[in-house]
Parts: sequence; C-alpha cells; structure tokens
Amino acid sequence: MSPETQQWTPTHGQPYRPVAYRPARMPSQESLARAAELRARMDERRTVRHFSPDPVPEQAVRDAIACAATAPSGAHQQPWTFVLVKDPAVRRQIRAAADRRSRSPTTAASATSGWPPCAPSAPTP
Repeated sequence: MSPETQQWTPTHGQPYRPVAYRPARMPSQESLARAAELRARMDERRTVRHFSPDPVPEQAVRDAIACAATAPSGAHQQPWTFVLVKDPAVRRQIRAAADRRSRSPTTAASATSGWPPCAPSAPTP
C-alpha cells in the first residue's frame, strides 16, 4: 500500500498499546527553570495571518493532528474530528463557507469567541 492510499491512524499504523502513566518527578529548581523557559517562549509567540507558500511535509501535519487529537476533553471523550484536506478546490470551498458563516449576523459573535451566541445574563443583585 502506497503512502498516498494508506489509511491514516493516530498510531501510524501500529497497534494501540496503552502506556501506564508514571510521571517523572523533577526537582523544584528544574521545574522553575522549565517554567521560566516556557514563559519566555510563550511571550515570543504571535498570531500569524500571512503564510509561506512553501509546502509543509505531510508527515509533520499528520503528527500535529495526532498531537491535537490527544488534547484533554470532558470525560476524555475527544469529541472532534480532524481532516487533512489536500485538494485546493475543496480548501477554497471550506474557506468560502467559513467566511460566509463568520459574516452571518447570527454567528458573527460566536465565530470570533468560539462559543455559541447566548442571551445576556440577568443582572446580579
């Protein structure tokens, strides 16, 4: 089976093998140093709205999807689906549909916040 026709799995085709969670304890000084390093890196991040036309290796995208699929969720249900869309025409259709939805008066607020629109809450006494 060629890589183009191989069905994708989060385990790269290998059987699922649960791994017992045994967190390594680290000394508090190392923990503080790592936290400071992470904070410094996070302070450097920026929102990017201009993208390079250079292709991204497909395996890098598949690995990112596999990581995203492990994100925590309520009751560990992971109620989402990730789809890798390679066809440029389909990508344009998805983009157009997303743009239409974001401009819709009933969804404009929820499109930017990520939450469905809701009625204003009652004033608190």
